[in-house]
Amino acid sequence: MKKLKKIISLLASAALLFMLPGAGTLTASAEEPVSYYVKYHTEDKEWRFQIGSAWDDQGAHRELYYMQQDIKDGDIVIIDGNGDLNITLNVRLSNLTLTNASTIVVGTNGIDSCYILGGSRAAVNGDITNAYVYDASSVTFNNNISTLQILGSSDINANVTAAGSVGHLIGRDNNTTYYDLYNIAQGKLVVENGSLKTSEEHYSTTPSSSGQTASQPVTQESASQTQPAQTQTTQASSSQTSGQASADEYDDVPKTGDSNLVLYLTVAGAVCLLASYALRKFPADSV
Repeated sequence: MKKLKKIISLLASAALLFMLPGAGTLTASAEEPVSYYVKYHTEDKEWRFQIGSAWDDQGAHRELYYMQQDIKDGDIVIIDGNGDLNITLNVRLSNLTLTNASTIVVGTNGIDSCYILGGSRAAVNGDITNAYVYDASSVTFNNNISTLQILGSSDINANVTAAGSVGHLIGRDNNTTYYDLYNIAQGKLVVENGSLKTSEEHYSTTPSSSGQTASQPVTQESASQTQPAQTQTTQASSSQTSGQASADEYDDVPKTGDSNLVLYLTVAGAVCLLASYALRKFPADSV
């Protein structure tokens, strides 16, 4: 009888533990973005990559097809160095940075923030939320851009064309804003040595009703060093904002993980009552 009582007690305890708020649930966390640093390796005469936001000359490096296999949405890619490169990344990047790069063609499923630095020459495929082109860099964007900033320290000298549309275009250095325009028509953006060549009928000087706003530019040095952290901060802020909107819309819907103490106590009481009834069914000398 003592053994039977012990077994029933253990079963009841296990049932109560399972029914405790939060018991048996797993907490999911978003996977952190991975930074891939791509550099032309002169000894191997090919492009290689390392994991990290800076290149380590003493570190191991691998062929780019491993990066293409492993890369995921939200990751970060930095491309540094001379040499022809045509690479397709079938993901949406949180950050693409090109620095001191020449003859680079990058295909993506979209980019949150794109930085063209150090006189790079490139073509970029995929819709872009925020694009920044610095100094004497030259780039063709083959899809739509929400906000494009052409930047310099004491002047702007970039060459930029866009095959898609541009929601907001800004050209400025540390002292002067040269243009601040909206709704540049598809395929009409042309900037030569920092000067806008697009005809007036293809853009507006006032924002549309949707209200285009530009983020603050960063210096060329900080763009190449701190973008992963800035990207994560922006994503976190965006997630928090969308989360608040969803909560307002669905306040009356029970949330996953919310406790219901009355239900738990009712079920626990039923388990204990069944256990007590089972004990009474067995006489003391039956075991």
